[in-house]
Amino acid sequence: MEDEVDYGDFDYDFGFIVSTITEHIFVAEFYAASVGVPIIVLHLFICFFMMKHSTNTLIIAIGFCDLIVFLTIAQNRYRYFIYFDFDCINMDGYTFRLMQWIGDSLNDAFKRCSFWLGVALAMIRFLIMKLPNKSSQLSHFKVGLFIFLIFIPISFLVSALFYFGKELIKKQLSFQPGDKCIDLPANYSEDAYDINDYQAVVFQKARKVHMFISGTSDILVAITYPILTILLFHELVKSSNFSNKILSNRHQMERQRIGVLVLTMTIFYILSSAPAAFFYLSSFILVSASSYLNYVIGYGSVFISFFYCIVATSHSVICFALSSEYRQVVKKMLRIGKESSWTVSATTGSALS
Repeated sequence: MEDEVDYGDFDYDFGFIVSTITEHIFVAEFYAASVGVPIIVLHLFICFFMMKHSTNTLIIAIGFCDLIVFLTIAQNRYRYFIYFDFDCINMDGYTFRLMQWIGDSLNDAFKRCSFWLGVALAMIRFLIMKLPNKSSQLSHFKVGLFIFLIFIPISFLVSALFYFGKELIKKQLSFQPGDKCIDLPANYSEDAYDINDYQAVVFQKARKVHMFISGTSDILVAITYPILTILLFHELVKSSNFSNKILSNRHQMERQRIGVLVLTMTIFYILSSAPAAFFYLSSFILVSASSYLNYVIGYGSVFISFFYCIVATSHSVICFALSSEYRQVVKKMLRIGKESSWTVSATTGSALS
C-alpha cells in the first residue's frame, strides 16, 4: 500500500503494531465503502423527493460526491482482495492501471468537493437563521444547485494539476502467469504498466501547486467547521428563545430539527476533516525518518479514508434520526404509512425537518 522507508534505529514493535492496525483498517475500509454504497443510493433516492430547498439540494450533492468516492474505494480495494494472490490475472495490465488512474482522480476531486459542500451547507443554514429576511432567497433549491455546479469544476481543475501530469508506461518486465494457470498457453505473457509522473518542469510545478492547494483546503476545512459549529449553535439557541415567544409549537420544532441536523452533520465533518489537516501539517515538521510521527504519517491516508467512510455513511442515519419528513418518505417507500402513494405531500417544499 505504501512505499517502504528505511527507518533506521526504530522500535519495530511499535511499527508492527501500527502496520497491523492499518491492515485491519484497510480491510474495514473496503467493507465500510461496500456497505455504504447501497445506503447512500437509498439516501439519495429518499432525498430526491425533497429537493425543493437549498439545504436538501446540498445534502443530495454531498451524497452524490460520497457515492462516487465510495465506488472508487470499493473498486480499488476489490481488485486487491480478489486478485492480489491470483497469479493468472495481470494486476499491472493496461485496463487495471487505467481504472486505478481514473479512480484515484475521481476520488481526489469528489472527496474535496464533499468537504466544501459540507461547509456550504453549514454556511447556508447559518445565513438563513441569521438573516430571516433573506431566508426565502437562500432557501431556494437553485442556490444549492448553483453551489454544487461551481464547486465541482473547481475541484476537478485542482485534481487535474496532479493527475494530468501522469502517464501509463510499459514496464521492462512483462507479466507471466504462475504454474497453476493451466488454461493459458505455454510461454504466455502480457505487457505490464505502471503510473509514472511526467518529468517536465511544468508538470512538476503543477504537482506542487496541487499539493499546496489540497493541503490548504484540508486546513481551511478543519478550521472552518468548528467556527461554523459555534455560530450555528449560537443561532440555534437564539432562535429557540425567539421561537418560544413568537412561533407556534410545530413551526418551532421544525426550525430546531433542521438546525440540529445541520449542526450534527457539521460536528461529524470535524471528525473527518481534522485528521487530514493534521497529517498535512505534520509533513512540514522536521522529523527524523526513524521517528514515530513520521511512521504514522506514512499510513495516514488509510486512516483518513476510513474516517471519511464512517462519516459519509452517518449522514443517512442523522437525517433519519432528526428529520420527520425524511422518516415520512421512508415510511411511504416501505408502505408503512397510511398512504401507499409515492407522491410526497406539499410539505416537502420545506427543508428537512
